[in-house]
Amino acid sequence: MPPIAEIRDGEWLSDLHIKAVSDLLKIQFPTLNGLHDPKLGEDLSFPATECPFIQILHAGNHWLTIEGVSSSLAKTYAVDLSFGNDPENLWYYQHQLRQHLVECLQAKKLTPFPSRACRPSKPLKIKFAVYCVCRLTEDDDDSMARCEKCLEWFHKSCVNIPDVVFEDTTAYWLCSHCTTDSV
Repeated sequence: MPPIAEIRDGEWLSDLHIKAVSDLLKIQFPTLNGLHDPKLGEDLSFPATECPFIQILHAGNHWLTIEGVSSSLAKTYAVDLSFGNDPENLWYYQHQLRQHLVECLQAKKLTPFPSRACRPSKPLKIKFAVYCVCRLTEDDDDSMARCEKCLEWFHKSCVNIPDVVFEDTTAYWLCSHCTTDSV
């Protein structure tokens, strides 16, 4: 069990806390796909997972739930999605969330977080480009190269791109999919 004191003291939730939530969700909802150890996301080593799925991952200073919803309330959303509730139509009692999490972890059983129904808001649509095998956005801290055949962009940290591609503007590079297709 992860350290409960950190939750009570208002400290940042760690991967141990999120993994405990994921593990309890898997026990309570064995047919759910995803819910892999969030540590696997550090190097994008999540196994291929059939849809639909729920996954909690860490991005910068926030935990995200992927299933079309992202929020710093990732664990809360993941639990509600698992119970079939739509988190977009709920208003969470923020001051009760940590105590509820402590009680769920101690009982080894998750229940929906304290909330009330709220009026559905007009959906906010944000479009952004995704790239690479990771299907994430451009990252200012990571070099990217474009495959000369499929014209898809890839992060250097995700695929094996030779340094010469970044050093020589005339270098020709194919991603592994296009290289396989060419053989």
